[in-house]
Amino acid sequence: MSNAGATRPRLLNPASTAAVVLGAHDWTEAGLDRAPSFLRSARSIVAYLYDTAGMGLSPELVLDLFDDPTSAGEQLARVRDTLDVLLRERRDEGRPVSDLLVYYVGHGYIDDEAHLSLLVRRSRRGLEAETGIKAPDLAHTLRLAAPQPRRSVILDCCF
Repeated sequence: MSNAGATRPRLLNPASTAAVVLGAHDWTEAGLDRAPSFLRSARSIVAYLYDTAGMGLSPELVLDLFDDPTSAGEQLARVRDTLDVLLRERRDEGRPVSDLLVYYVGHGYIDDEAHLSLLVRRSRRGLEAETGIKAPDLAHTLRLAAPQPRRSVILDCCF
């Protein structure tokens, strides 16, 4: 029996998956060069999230904060607030979000104690750990905002 024309099951269901895109390609305030390849990666993943040949997510299920000019703390607050509202509304409508995909593309920074920070556009030279998104802070934010959905985090960065 041939499987030609048969559709394979998806790992993530577009009707019940939300996504967050984080990162940057411009860290001039941190003394780093711009990285056009990171911009291409972010734009490609966002296109894949929306494209019906990709994940086919509805725009209201995607929070794109790539190259966002706000601070790391403001971005985490926006992730928490957006996911809190989205997940509650979808649950109340009988269309719960079962999966959350988080994609970060950019520079990772390891401090003297081996803690990872994800640099954002507002990260500053000499204060990378203090002005980036600390990995434990991202994890905590996701646990608060999305305690029920399965969380998949892709870190496209060094370290």
